[in-house]
Amino acid sequence: MLTDFWFNHFNVYAGKGLTRVFITEYEREAIRPHVLGRFRDLLGATAKSPAMLFYLDNAALLADRSRTMERRSAAGEGALRAASARSDERGGINENYARELMELHTLGVDGGYTQQDVVNVARAFTGWTIAGPRKADGGRFSFNPRMHDTGEKVVLGHRIKAGGGIEDGEQVLDILGSTSSTATFIATALARRFVADTPPAAARRARGGSVPSRPAATSAQSRARSSRRPSSSHPSRIARR
Repeated sequence: MLTDFWFNHFNVYAGKGLTRVFITEYEREAIRPHVLGRFRDLLGATAKSPAMLFYLDNAALLADRSRTMERRSAAGEGALRAASARSDERGGINENYARELMELHTLGVDGGYTQQDVVNVARAFTGWTIAGPRKADGGRFSFNPRMHDTGEKVVLGHRIKAGGGIEDGEQVLDILGSTSSTATFIATALARRFVADTPPAAARRARGGSVPSRPAATSAQSRARSSRRPSSSHPSRIARR
């Protein structure tokens, strides 16, 4: 059930282009291994998944569209070129993944971010792409420094120094994965799925301000489990557990 919850939380649309090619791998390698682990690990795995990179066009995200840069993927150069062209037609940097990352994956729509945060997050993830089919790691996540915006960025008040590379995106994931807004948003989503549509306040709070990866038990649930726990005076019952 947790795999299903997180697969839907980090949703990708199989009907978009060749995203469907990566769906099985997405659940097997990005979602399932992390459902009982740290939220930050799950966040990083989905960010680097070819399914997410292709679905939200991040694989074609360039720092400077006036320059000629390599745009290749296991799906072929044409697919990434088309995704990049769609962003060019709208003008400016592609904000698809940056906006979804903050609004749906971490902070929530009322999480306190601004449009400038969206732009800077998108800049931080330039260069996160999919390796070309002729490479040894073809079809896998790859960082292309020639596509990356190396300028200074500020995200939620945190300054990311100029001259960085892949670590710019990692820093953004660290920031978003550790905020109280993300902890509340994720705890509430888990409680609504596993406790009640309108969960009690206790179920919506993350212990210690950390982001949960599984639902926290309410006090009533904890008492119920405690009442079912075998007493130490019955060793035979303990042995059968």
